Amino acid sequence: MEKGGRLTIRTYLDNQDVVLAVQDEGAGVDAAVVDKLGTPFVTTKPQGTGLGLTVCYSIVERHHGRITIESGPNGTTFFVKFPTQAAVIDGSC
Repeated sequence: MEKGGRLTIRTYLDNQDVVLAVQDEGAGVDAAVVDKLGTPFVTTKPQGTGLGLTVCYSIVERHHGRITIESGPNGTTFFVKFPTQAAVIDGSC
């Protein structure tokens, strides 16, 4: 969102998941790039390391959650979903 815009953050229940949705009004992300997001060292930023989303995916997965992304010409939404059922969390780092 280089030219401003709205960032919307919502939480809600979806069946057995708690969902955090983060939506922007930017230009969207190319589908080929969306498929690679979260892969180590993949970045669209000149000074990026490509590790930020990789770490996010790892943390969410350790808590039995998942991240999905929807993107189009009017913005991108990241959905972070966690199960509402208690689960054993892998404590190894």
